[in-house]
Amino acid sequence: MGAVVARTRWRDQRALRAIHLMLAADCRAMSAVLDETRLSRALEKPRRLVGQGDGDFVRLAAGYAAAIARSSALASGNAALALAALGTVLRMGGMRLGCTEAEAAAVMRAMEMGRIGAADVEAWARENAVRA
Repeated sequence: MGAVVARTRWRDQRALRAIHLMLAADCRAMSAVLDETRLSRALEKPRRLVGQGDGDFVRLAAGYAAAIARSSALASGNAALALAALGTVLRMGGMRLGCTEAEAAAVMRAMEMGRIGAADVEAWARENAVRA
């Protein structure tokens, strides 16, 4: 698994940009403007996790979600992009979330608003990640 995680290193921002464009097209409430600088800064910590190569997809997924939710890279829709990133990284590890979309969205909004921390998101993701 660690090799797969390591290969994501240089594609994360490009993939998130593509996910953002798809989400923005589907959701009129989401900002279509993405601040690349803020997103790049936010992705520094998850990129360090990738560099460690321990293969823990739940930790990595939660790291991306937390970084994106708090990044303010979008005027609106950071929580939605965070949830999409979390789901994408989990799928790379052969997992998915075993909770409702509404619950997952509520957790991402709580993270975006600063009511919960990155460790809380990781614990929640670990409890809800199931094999795909």
